Amino acid sequence: MIEDAARRRRPAAAGVGIGMVVRPAMPADHDPIVAGLDLSASTSRLLAKDLAGALPRHCLVAEDGGEIVGFAMTTRQPDEVHLLDIAVAASRRRQGVARHLLARLAAMAMADGATAMTLEVRTSNRPARSLYARVGFVDHGVRPGYYRDGEDAAILWHDDLAGLVEIAGSIGPARVATPPMTAVGRLAAAPANPARMS
Repeated sequence: MIEDAARRRRPAAAGVGIGMVVRPAMPADHDPIVAGLDLSASTSRLLAKDLAGALPRHCLVAEDGGEIVGFAMTTRQPDEVHLLDIAVAASRRRQGVARHLLARLAAMAMADGATAMTLEVRTSNRPARSLYARVGFVDHGVRPGYYRDGEDAAILWHDDLAGLVEIAGSIGPARVATPPMTAVGRLAAAPANPARMS
């Protein structure tokens, strides 16, 4: 196919660049996401249900040169979106992949009527907390013993989704292949064709 030939000619990007595509995750992406991004068993199960259309979530992947290098999943609340998980391949961390995913999710949330984004992150996860602070998330408390091992989770909120969307433009181009939303707020089907931040 023409698209496959064009993808093969593209040089591998050292960071986020024109070769990276952010797109809706498809059922065929499940195994590469789980294998490449070291997802937990519970996240893997949720991902499988989401990709099968059984859950009302948005799931995106960042793909570069045909390889999935990042993944993010949200669920919608009445006027907010909850970031359930975001993961980036170890070899691609600190290159803007997570920021592109966050910005695209924020744009989708705004289009769906949301005004804010929230998430939980391990209190000990300094790299993730630093990223979230840099893009404007604010600490709103702690959920004691949130994780199975008993660790607390910091509760973070971002109330300026338009500002979060602008982040992608500040770190270089990435093609965004996101189809329009359906009437129920799920992504329309896209053509078939990622360690841990939270």
